[in-house]
Formats: sequence, structure tokens, C-alpha cells
Amino acid sequence: MEKMSELIEEVVIGDRRYRLSRTGYGSDRYGPCDICGKRADSVYYQREERLYWNPIFWRYSWTGEGCEDHMGHRECLEKIRRKIK
Repeated sequence: MEKMSELIEEVVIGDRRYRLSRTGYGSDRYGPCDICGKRADSVYYQREERLYWNPIFWRYSWTGEGCEDHMGHRECLEKIRRKIK
């Protein structure tokens, strides 16, 4: 079975976590960058998650609900991360 991506970075900014993965492929396989619309030789995948209180387990957990996932240039994906207010 083919592995989709390799996790290369995990960053926490406030109540958000960003997991950046290298796909190993370019726009020929995944299409243009979601952010700038241009072709990419190396496409990255970024998953955004938010911290929330989980009343079932009585602890904080991460969820992707209400968050965005994108594919594209690493630089473009890093630029769209939410800033701490």
C-alpha cells in the first residue's frame, strides 16, 4: 500500500495545530497550489486542527472540525496559518 505523505513539521500556534507533510509528488498528481493556483514541483499537505475540551475523556483533545486542510507550496501553506491575536 502506498503511503500518502511524510510528516515533516508540527507547529502549535495558540489553540491551533498545523501538521505539514511532504507528499513526494508535484502538481502533475495533485493539481495546482490551493492558495496561489500555480504549479508546484513539490506539493505539501497541511492539516489544521483546533484544541477543544473533550467532556467524554475529561481532557483537551485535537479536532479537525471547523478547520481547513490544503495542498500546495510549503511557503504558501505557512503563510495562511492563523496568527495569535
